[in-house]
Amino acid sequence: MSKFLGVDSPHHQASIRSLLSLPHNLELDTMLYYADNLPNKTDVTNYTRFDIRLGWNPKHWQFSLGVRDLFDKQRREFGNSVSGNYILADEVRRAFYMQMKYFF
Repeated sequence: MSKFLGVDSPHHQASIRSLLSLPHNLELDTMLYYADNLPNKTDVTNYTRFDIRLGWNPKHWQFSLGVRDLFDKQRREFGNSVSGNYILADEVRRAFYMQMKYFF
């Protein structure tokens, strides 16, 4: 492991991304991530994350619907952090989103 990554970095990480341009100005993007457990944090296990986005691009516009972390409701991605007298557990939750952009 590189000394620049630090002791709280996963040993292995991988990602695969697919960007498809479909008929009628549609796009389908998918992304699969994998991260190994953190060596010094027993409460942070390895995880796999799958994201998906459907986009439509009519003239000067872009509309998108997407989901981040489709198959897992929430997961711990980092260890505990201390803030004052409290220990905060950092968890990432599934996210649904809609996006609208106008280009000029």
